[in-house]
Order: sequence, then structure tokens, then C-alpha cells
Amino acid sequence: MNYWLHRNTGGDNADPYERSLLDKGLLSIGWSSFSTERNKDLIHAKGWAGVDKLYSEYGWPYGRNRYCLSRFIAEMKKGDLVVVPTPGRFSIYEIQDDKVYSNEDIEPALFTDENGIPAERVSRDGYFIFLNNQGNEIDLGFYRRVKLRIYNRSRYDRIEPGLYNKMRSLMTNISINDVGYAIDNILSDKKEDTEVQIIPSIVSTKELFEKPLSIPIYQRPYVWGKENVDQLLCDIKKSMDQGKNGYRIGSIILHENTIVDGQQRISTLALIRRVLKESSNVALQDKCHLTYNHTISFDHLRQNYDYIRTWISKLTDIKGFAEYLEIKCEYVVLEITGNDGLSLAFKLFDSQNGRGKPLEAYNLLKAYHLRAMEGASPNEKIECDRQWEQATRFSKSPRETATYDILKHLFDEQLYRSRVWARNRSAWGFSKKQIGEFKGMYIDKAHGPEYPFQNSQMLMYMTEKFYNAFLMDTMSVKSRFNVKDEPRINPFTSVSQPIVNGKDFFEYINTYTEIYKKMFIALDSYQLKDFKDFYRKYCLEYDGHWRTGDNYVREMYKSITLYLFDKFGEDVLNRYYEKLYLLCYYLRRSKQKVYYQTVAEYPQKFFAIINNAKSESDLKALDSELHLKVTDGFVDKEGRNKFQQYEQVVERLIGNNNE
Repeated sequence: MNYWLHRNTGGDNADPYERSLLDKGLLSIGWSSFSTERNKDLIHAKGWAGVDKLYSEYGWPYGRNRYCLSRFIAEMKKGDLVVVPTPGRFSIYEIQDDKVYSNEDIEPALFTDENGIPAERVSRDGYFIFLNNQGNEIDLGFYRRVKLRIYNRSRYDRIEPGLYNKMRSLMTNISINDVGYAIDNILSDKKEDTEVQIIPSIVSTKELFEKPLSIPIYQRPYVWGKENVDQLLCDIKKSMDQGKNGYRIGSIILHENTIVDGQQRISTLALIRRVLKESSNVALQDKCHLTYNHTISFDHLRQNYDYIRTWISKLTDIKGFAEYLEIKCEYVVLEITGNDGLSLAFKLFDSQNGRGKPLEAYNLLKAYHLRAMEGASPNEKIECDRQWEQATRFSKSPRETATYDILKHLFDEQLYRSRVWARNRSAWGFSKKQIGEFKGMYIDKAHGPEYPFQNSQMLMYMTEKFYNAFLMDTMSVKSRFNVKDEPRINPFTSVSQPIVNGKDFFEYINTYTEIYKKMFIALDSYQLKDFKDFYRKYCLEYDGHWRTGDNYVREMYKSITLYLFDKFGEDVLNRYYEKLYLLCYYLRRSKQKVYYQTVAEYPQKFFAIINNAKSESDLKALDSELHLKVTDGFVDKEGRNKFQQYEQVVERLIGNNNE
């Protein structure tokens, strides 16, 4: 038995008939001009040499792949399995017999389109062809009887990478015997794949580590610190000392032995078990061999390993502790299998890693978009993951121990809320319920637009790829910074753009990570110096800037300045950052307390003006709003200005306008 990949051929006119014929058990291929019994027999007898003879006989150039037709007629045998890919999906068929049909002997009644409309069979120059209802030739000529084995399965659910890559090939009738095992696995697993199964169980540590567990690439790094490890060890020891017959450590979610939730606990337990084996010669067997992709993980693993060794060395009964851990410590495990099982696993994701830090909502997006990179290499996925994690633990220099979670600020404020405000709607907080805002469309060889409105996004996507491949060195684009943007800043992105899943999403995030650094973290750098001096003085250095309401207003100001800068660049931002300050901090000036609800509703009109502006002149609508805010003076009961910084900026702005 052989394995083949067959890509339907014959052009646009043939497509609806190919699908209809497959539904009736006929696999089809093109070359309608060869479709006679005599030609079929010649190819069947001599293979590609027969195709060569026909090309010479008909006087045609060797423009088409001669092997393609010869394999279909002469090499495919009864019992062979044929993979037929379609956009995003594929089906598997089994060849029923060794008979090949031509247009001469195929039953005309079978030749209908997907709506059941029959084609017309006509004779032309000694052979038969089929015409559609518009009189266009359907370039199909030979057919094999097949039986359906797997229908319309997703390419992205538990498919071996080798088979997936074969399906990306543009060739048809190619041998894929080297990945035949993957096809056999799919067929043997057919029953289990058809429905999602959730298998709950309570297992001991020993039973847990008998599973071949693995850490998927979309998982965040191992980040537990010594305090987390100490708490776990002490909890186990306390339970043992109290003579409890069992200690429930927590819940774990697995998708076919990959760890969806519980990585931090499992990694720590693996370290504890390793130390116990080294310290007490306890025979702890397991099939769990965890691998990590982050230097952050290795740093924490080394630190925690040393801490655990010291902690274990102080025990008076190491073997007793090991036995208690193995037999008496338990876990609630949810094992999820089947189609869409991974999606369900993430819906069940508890988001709490034991006593560790809760998983931020944005990390669910990392997992989603890494899964969307099915066609990418492992190194590409690892690099996207690495850059993402660097942004969650950013430090200004290697000597600094304090880190800054840029992504939390970006998603919570500058990206999610700005996108909503730009649609002239109130923008509340970003949480797991809002992650759909950052899920978009797939654009790759296996996917096209699902709806007509996505055509324009596909065109923009392809134009960007064409520019990067052929025009970058000869045609410039407009940078946001007056000095050319850095390489990780994509000139084609915009905050409110439609999202493209996969690698392009990570490029989108990298762009605004870099811009955020330049605008709000690297305050001493030369880029945007005037704006950053202003931001530091009037947003970060006045008395009371740390208050909750002031934080709400400052984040709103950061969002609107980034949004304006993203669309119009450095020069326009320099002309508007004072005006935007007055628009935003009017809330601070005019209210005793600033509540989150007020900020959620307040700036949407300003964002909509920027979003709809086609040139700087359209931003004058902001000046009209500004005039109302500046002239509406506010004085407190003692007659003093309530927010002195506001009045100073008014004077700055008036002075600049009079120059």
C-alpha cells in the first residue's frame, strides 16, 4: 500500500465539479484534452514515458508535470490512501479498484456541480469534454473510484508536522510514504478524535509522574521563587507531621499529556523528587521528562534546586517524607482529549498556579497565537515566545533587579482601551472576557478570507509582504520617529488595525512594546525628548500624582498620546501633547475625585476624532473641545487653583501660540 497527496486540479471552472464528484466517490484530475481510452491505456502501460509520447504526438511543450498524470493512472493502486487537502482542512480516501475512467466512459449523469446542475458532454476533435452551464470547458479528464475514510478534518488539530508540511505542497499526486505512519495514526484514532472527552481523576504524585508529561511551547516560563517552593514543602511537611492520610496539593489540566495548567507545581515537584532520589537513594520512577525554552526557567530551576537541597538536608526522616510525597499527596487531574479538546482545556483553565502568581489574561493570547503558527518552525515560535516573556520582565539595564511588565500596561490600557475608545465606546478593564478583541483572521496558504470585509485586510497583508520582499531598498515608508524607526517597530501596524493571527500578532505586540519603551520608560533618551520632559514634569512629579484617580488620568493620557503618535508621528505629537494633556487632566482639575467609571466614558470622543482624522487639519476638532475646557475655569472654595499644573500648561500653550 502506498500513500499519496492529491491536490484537485483543473482551474476555477472545475472546482465545484471536483467536489461534487468526490462526494459521489470519484477522485478526478485534469488534462481533458488527453481524455480518451487510447491515451489512458498508453499511460497505464508506460507511465510517464507514455505521457511524454502524447506530449510529442500532440505537439505540446512539457509545461505540465508529466509525473502527475502518470501516477494517477499508472501507479495508484487499489487500497492506496490519498490525502486531499482543502483550505485549513483535509480528507482521506481509499482507492477502490485499479480501473481508471476517462471522459469517454464516465457516466454523464454523475458530472454535476455542487448544486446538482449537470454539465454538458460534447465531442471535440475526437475526444469528449464537459462544459459548464456557461459553455466553459471543465478541464477534468480522468477519474478513480474512492471510498471516504476521514472527512474534512482540521489541519491544525494533532497533525504530525511532517504530514502538515506535505499538505502545504503545491504539487499534486506526490508520494507521501515517508509520513504514512501519520495517516495510519489518524485512521486508527478516528473514533477518539470525533468527540471531546473529559476524564477527571484523583492521582498520587507517583501516578502523576508515570504519565509522559510535556510542557507545550505556549506555556509561560517556570517562575516560582523560593517563597513559593518553601510554602509547598512546608505544607507537605505539616500535613505529614499531623498524620493526615492524604494531602490535596491542587488541580492540573492536561491535554493529551501536555500541561495546560499546573506547570509551576509539576516543575517544582520534579525538582523535589530529583533531590529526594539523590539524597536518600529512593527509587522514584517516572516517564516525565520536562523540557524548557526560557533562560528565565533555567535560572529559577537552578535557584530552587539549590534551595530544595538545603531544605531536604535538614529533614530527620527523608525517606518518610519521600514516601508521603509519592503516595499521600494527591492531585485532581482533568485529562481532555479529542477534536477541539485544547480549546476546551483553555476554557477550563483555572489561571491560578497553586500559590504562585495568577496568569495574566494576555498570556492566554500568547498561547492562542502560538497555536496559530502551525506552519512556522520551532525556532520562530521560540523567538516569539522569548520576546513576549522579555516584555513581561523588562529591566532598563542588566544591573537592575527590578522588572517592569510592559505587556500588562499595554493590554490593560494602551491597546485594549484605545481600540474600544476609537470606536466611540466606553472602555472598561481588560480581562479574559475581552481577549476576543485580539483574535482575528488567519492569512496563510491554507486560509483565505472568511467574509468579504476581510478581503481588504488580506490585500494589505500581501502588500506588506511584497514590499518587504521587493521594494524595501528602493521605496521608503514614513517613520513615526523623526529618526528612522528601529527594526522591531513595524511601519505598517496601527493600534486599531484588524488582528491577523499568528506571527503577525507578535509583530504587532513587539511594535507597541518598543514604542511604549521609547515613550514612557526610557525618559532620558533623545527620542521625543520634549514630550518626555513634559510628561515627567506634569504627570510624574507633582504632589499627589500617585493617587488612584491621578493614575487613571495618567494612563488615559498615555493612551491618547501613543494613539496620536502611532497615527501621525513625532512632529504632530509635539504640536498636540500639551492640548491632549489639558483635555485629559481636565478631569483632575474639575473633580474632587476621579473614578474609573468616569475615565472609562470620558475620552471616547477624543479618540474617535483622532481615529477618523485623515490629516492634521482634521485634528482641529480637538482644539474646539480644548477651548471649552480651558475657558471653563474652576476655582475651589478657598479661591485657589485646584490643580496648579493645569494652569501652568494653559499658560505654556497660550505662550507658545503667541510666539
